[in-house]
Amino acid sequence: MRLVVLACVLAGCHPYVAAGVSPTWKTTGPLAATSNVSTTSRTASAGDASVAPGTGNGYELEVGSSWHTIFVGVNAQVQDVTGSSVKALAYASQDPSTPRFVHATAALEVGWAWLHYSFLSSYIHAGPARSYLYDREGESNWGFGYRYGGALAASVGPVSVYADLHKTGLMFDRGPADGYSSTTGLTVGVAFHR
Repeated sequence: MRLVVLACVLAGCHPYVAAGVSPTWKTTGPLAATSNVSTTSRTASAGDASVAPGTGNGYELEVGSSWHTIFVGVNAQVQDVTGSSVKALAYASQDPSTPRFVHATAALEVGWAWLHYSFLSSYIHAGPARSYLYDREGESNWGFGYRYGGALAASVGPVSVYADLHKTGLMFDRGPADGYSSTTGLTVGVAFHR
């Protein structure tokens, strides 16, 4: 890690931080069966467990560094966050509507800002991902996979507003999400560059 930081300093890299919300997203595959499941139920409330739209928002935070048109960053996401899932951090055993599963993913991404016009820009990104599925009533599992996407951004000085359409593909080898699943979403957020 020290070598990466030193290399960025010597190369003149510019750090950035970005935060966004995904008001619309969808999960397919076995992971979809873990959406909308409370601690008192065993199956998804939706009729089709192979595709589930999120009932809550997704949130993401990314930190990284850029050099000219190339950037490298670490992106962390949580999906299906609702008022009851936040409340459940303190009162999980007292509320029967508490979501049973919590799903978070982190990805190491490389991106390329391939198009610039005035204050508008567009970029693509991709990289490996690691995911954690937390089960409040049993065993938690790790999954691995990839994340990629494309975005449009409008920048004024060091501040950018962006819209990022992305897909995450994950493979779990056991547990309730055993097999391949994917999550697609649209994230809208703000980034600060140095």
